[in-house]
Amino acid sequence: YIEAVERDGAYSSRSNIFEVEFENLPLIANVITPNNDGANDTWLIDNRELYGEVRVQVLDRYGNMIYESDNYQNDWDGGDLNPGTYYYLVIIDKLNITSQGPLMIMK
Repeated sequence: YIEAVERDGAYSSRSNIFEVEFENLPLIANVITPNNDGANDTWLIDNRELYGEVRVQVLDRYGNMIYESDNYQNDWDGGDLNPGTYYYLVIIDKLNITSQGPLMIMK
């Protein structure tokens, strides 16, 4: 329910009980700049903790898998990969979502 209260607190009124559902769809970063400056040093999936297990794969331009995790924790920094464009696949079973796109590594 929602409760409305007068500024002085003398009166209040409550609504009927209601339920709100919403989705927190993931925001998936498409750039990593692993230079230890504290900004974009690792690949981030925003609000990752809301989704349970998040499976990820990163592939090079030839389709070769270069990184994989069954429970990604926002901790991959591109390792020793060369700067360039790679491609990701993110699978979130809890939301029944599969997302893919480019991922740029800039050093």
